[in-house]
Amino acid sequence: MSDSIATTRPIRCVWSAAIALSTLVACATGGGSPAPFVPEETDLSYDASVYDSAANGAQALPPAADAVYDASNGQAVPDSCEDPWEDASAGQDGDDADANVNADADDGSISVAPSLGDLIITEIMFDPSGPVPEAQWFEIYNLNSSPVQLSGLTIQDGWGDAQVISSSAPVIAPAFTYVVLVRDMATAVANAIPDASIVYEYGAGLSDDQGIELASDGTGDLSLWSGGLELVDVPYGPWGLSYAGDSIELAPLQYVGADQQGNWCVAQSPWAAGSDYGTPGLASDCF
Repeated sequence: MSDSIATTRPIRCVWSAAIALSTLVACATGGGSPAPFVPEETDLSYDASVYDSAANGAQALPPAADAVYDASNGQAVPDSCEDPWEDASAGQDGDDADANVNADADDGSISVAPSLGDLIITEIMFDPSGPVPEAQWFEIYNLNSSPVQLSGLTIQDGWGDAQVISSSAPVIAPAFTYVVLVRDMATAVANAIPDASIVYEYGAGLSDDQGIELASDGTGDLSLWSGGLELVDVPYGPWGLSYAGDSIELAPLQYVGADQQGNWCVAQSPWAAGSDYGTPGLASDCF
């Protein structure tokens, strides 16, 4: 493997003096939940325009408590002696109880942040017959039984160029699935790489000499990082597996040995009529 590369949300509560005093007295004396203080001539009708339960991740207030709801902080006045915010933080601002678990907006499935051993790089097209680097791409396989989130991971090439995978929509690798990351989407589509397998375009808006470039010489290397943790690395440059128009492929679908030359080979057949040789989005064909 290569060397490493280069809350609870504070809540402002607004209490009326009468409510705070009655709550403290009741809790100190074991009196349980005090009845909410309701001023005379207060309209107790529930106003849905003030409090939207779906948007705030909490249940709507009963009418009797509406008078003590503070719209400025998005919280209802607690009505018990228990910690009122103990379970509230999970629904605030999209935070989950587990920060490493996220819902996939497209299909409702749950994706997890990858751990060491979840992901392997399974194919690299570093020397395509088409334009370089536009026609370059690589493939990842998810060994996890759950979808894994690629968003936030860092791609690094052999020259030390790094790019964080970022998108307006989550970039997901489904469980036990090959996914393809391409330098240029238009070129990938023109080269008949299966659309369904492409999950990310890492060279969007960049000039040819910017961003991730998959070298075809001895400096060739490709790795994925989660912060400062190297998840997977393929130091393919010194291996000498260079055939113009052919990808290199990992044969065994396992994390151990995924960085070793003996487990890699050169693609044997085209993925489409007239295409280069490789198996983007599919299992290796060279073992």
